Amino acid sequence: MTYESYPSEALLGDGWDPDLLGMFVGDPIGEPATSGVPLQILLFLENLWDFADEAPDVFLEEVRVTYIHEFGHYLGLDEEQLQERGLL
Repeated sequence: MTYESYPSEALLGDGWDPDLLGMFVGDPIGEPATSGVPLQILLFLENLWDFADEAPDVFLEEVRVTYIHEFGHYLGLDEEQLQERGLL
């Protein structure tokens, strides 16, 4: 897992939302490796802090939910499957 303050200029240039909380990079487990990038979960801490309105307890909970959400992508779950599990 990698922590960054905000999404990079490269991610923003690819059309990702500047308010992005986290993302999974790489090929989900069990899928053929085609991307050529190492598996990685990115958490954008400043965005998470802003989302939590600087409330430490809300921040910690959102970090947990965001990490589990991105880990779900690692396991191959799509957004609908994550929503069914309350992780969207």
